[in-house]
Amino acid sequence: MAGLQAYIAFAETVKRGGFAGAARELGLSPSAVAKSITRLEAGLGVRLFHRTTRTVALTSEGHELAERCRRIVEEVEALRDQAAGTRAEPSGTLRLNVPITFGKRVLVPKLAELVLRHPAITLDVGFSDRYADLVSELLWRPMGAGHSAYITVDRLGAPRCAGGVCATARDLARVGQLLVEGGRRIVPESWIDDIAAHGDPQAWAAGSFAAYYPGAAMHYRDKWYVLRGAAPLLFGMGVHGQNLYVDRALQLVVAKFSSQAQPIDAHRIALTTRAVERLRQQFAGAAGESSSAWTSASRSPTTCAAPPSSATRAHACRSSRCA
Repeated sequence: MAGLQAYIAFAETVKRGGFAGAARELGLSPSAVAKSITRLEAGLGVRLFHRTTRTVALTSEGHELAERCRRIVEEVEALRDQAAGTRAEPSGTLRLNVPITFGKRVLVPKLAELVLRHPAITLDVGFSDRYADLVSELLWRPMGAGHSAYITVDRLGAPRCAGGVCATARDLARVGQLLVEGGRRIVPESWIDDIAAHGDPQAWAAGSFAAYYPGAAMHYRDKWYVLRGAAPLLFGMGVHGQNLYVDRALQLVVAKFSSQAQPIDAHRIALTTRAVERLRQQFAGAAGESSSAWTSASRSPTTCAAPPSSATRAHACRSSRCA
């Protein structure tokens, strides 16, 4: 695990624009600074700088870490300077609000040493990770999203973690592609398999949403709807006609945006069901595979006409075409 000095070396390198400037400030050799940052990157499992023979430039992960640790390192450095002689005995309250992982792994041991050396210092430390930051760090950036997403909040300002995500159609399709590719170590493949296989069809049949998919063998698990069968179809449903469909066997992802008047419209659900089934049949025919068990459930005597006030936009892809 990298110590606090590695974070100081990183912060100084960002501030001075290179290893040489940071080395002069810290009284070290440039190679020592570079090695310290290499150990920090290895400990965090991310690349912080793009390096050339002449320059270094921050990666996206480097920007994130620089912004988060700058103030914290400055506070700890200020206390160290005070302990070295600015004041005979440092005292007062040090207030910090830090991300959970960084705080517990890096700061807590150092702050404990600080308090043992200077008992007149009082610590007021909070640990918290915003939901938006967690989604960004653990999902959105690792999967290669092209645009920022937005998360709706309730009347008290708390994020709606079970839904309410606003994203582009292509980035929504990238979420589906992540499932097609087995999670890519961003989400566990075992979790995807669990969604596909371990829901309760009896609970689904007893619920109110079963009426929108008459005759279909389905279940609901971890916010995903699943059409059961040899090649399960996973899909998510948003209000006013937003949908994401994932057929892992066919490597098919369909992201659909709409602006229908009703939050949940049985007529348009039936139309969308038929459209997705036709896409699956088309791709299954090209791949020599059988179609899904949804065909009989999606036939209804409705027309495909939509009123002028309703708009629909869809994005479909196979394999790497969601990139």
